[in-house]
Amino acid sequence: MPISVTIPARQPEIKKQEVPAFEFTIKNQSQIKEGDTVVFSFWNKKDEFAACYGGIGKISEILSLNNRRFYVKVQDYRFFEHRVSVMLPNGKYVEQLGDPTAADIQFPGKGYQIRTISQESLDYIINTGGIQHLPQKPSTEDIEFFESELYQQAEAFKLAYERCMMCINQNGAIILPIPAMVNSAFSVELLLKAVIKEKTSECRSHKLSDLFNRLPIEIQQEIMNETNHSDFETQIERFSDAFVDFRYIYEDIFKTKDLNLKFWEDFSSAIYKIAPTHIARKGAPLYIDPSIK
Repeated sequence: MPISVTIPARQPEIKKQEVPAFEFTIKNQSQIKEGDTVVFSFWNKKDEFAACYGGIGKISEILSLNNRRFYVKVQDYRFFEHRVSVMLPNGKYVEQLGDPTAADIQFPGKGYQIRTISQESLDYIINTGGIQHLPQKPSTEDIEFFESELYQQAEAFKLAYERCMMCINQNGAIILPIPAMVNSAFSVELLLKAVIKEKTSECRSHKLSDLFNRLPIEIQQEIMNETNHSDFETQIERFSDAFVDFRYIYEDIFKTKDLNLKFWEDFSSAIYKIAPTHIARKGAPLYIDPSIK
């Protein structure tokens, strides 16, 4: 059966050289299987009535992560020439075509919503969407240049973090802990984005948990093993907004008081160790004079 997946976000704007990547996690593997045709609908909580189908692809692989989450890869994703409303002109849902008993779509607050749909619904979506087109893939050279720029910036912010950590008072206390954390969080973010290798709007997020979940499953597992914390998923969620939280810590001084800083130390060290091994082209940090010690 065809599958419909609702994503709680606006449909990404398509720019030249962009390639859409839909790799997401689910909790129940029985919801989908490899080879399933899947159509994606997008919505925004500020305007639920603007929800639309944006494209179609096939499930290429489902991988297990600790038998608790399943990582889904989509191949041959194509955008529709025209966005297709989830509503029919008569006020019914498209997914009720061929299945009048199908429930109204309940848009989730977050996460993904997965449903089976009829072939009639799928045919309507494809026919209404018109010609599907596949954005041109960036060249290997473009990707490597993008990776290199991210890596160099990440190294520069890592260097700034290390220098902040070197600033201690006569009692041995770190004088600049907040700037140190901000620089560390941003350097980790940039390294994750460099490994993801995609110049899409979704890569603009600062949320570390989202970026981590977009890594290939093998690299996720490698980082988790190196970090070696049994509550990894809980901890990475707590640190997910570290770059923002520590920049504006003055607004809520207690927001970060219960964070496990040992986890961050181990996680960031794992990123610094593993991420560069998955980046094809690297260089010296930008705007840093190597003679400055």
